[in-house]
Amino acid sequence: QFDVVISDLNLPGKLNGIDILDAVKTITGKIEAILITGRGSEEIKSKADSLGAAYLEKPVQLKELENALQRRIGR
Repeated sequence: QFDVVISDLNLPGKLNGIDILDAVKTITGKIEAILITGRGSEEIKSKADSLGAAYLEKPVQLKELENALQRRIGR
């Protein structure tokens, strides 16, 4: 069991971070998520928002990641 999924949006192969998040949500029902990308767009940001995921752009600063994690899992 885990508290949060962190995935890059652009992955090698056929799946991307949104596909991964959709698959995890299918299995777990609900999961907190942080999606990261170096090539963002408004469409991708909108999709992340619709999935309830935090969205960070590379290069990610440690404080940004820490803040996103605290908002997602409340620790």
